[in-house]
Amino acid sequence: MMAKRLMIAAFMLASSAALSEPLKTVHVFSDDPVRVPHLPSIEITVYDLSEASYHKKNPLVIPARTVEEAQSIAKRIEGSPQYQQHIETIKQAYKPYQIMGEIGISRLPAIVFNKGTHVIYGTTDIAVAIDDYYAFIRKAGDQR
Repeated sequence: MMAKRLMIAAFMLASSAALSEPLKTVHVFSDDPVRVPHLPSIEITVYDLSEASYHKKNPLVIPARTVEEAQSIAKRIEGSPQYQQHIETIKQAYKPYQIMGEIGISRLPAIVFNKGTHVIYGTTDIAVAIDDYYAFIRKAGDQR
């Protein structure tokens, strides 16, 4: 069963406020496709990490025979709109990694609830993860 392979990590102590807070946000970090269910009461954001992988595998290459020639070419393209767009695309591709660092995500895929109060690793199935989240909250509430 998929739920048995999941690991739930509580980033906060299970205080009564955290346990009683309704599920408002779900953030999914993955480099694989994610199917997003229609859940109007929950804000779901998917961070596609495959874009950063693409840029790692396909760096900007300046074809030059010497260092001086490469420097000359780089200076010419540096101010071009195409290069500025390329840099902006890379910044946007790596933004999810910055968010992961702020939240404390340690591996992929990860589904984060309520802006980091809890996370489930190992799946991109949002519906299953939400069910597991509610089961964890119920169990933690029963143990208080």
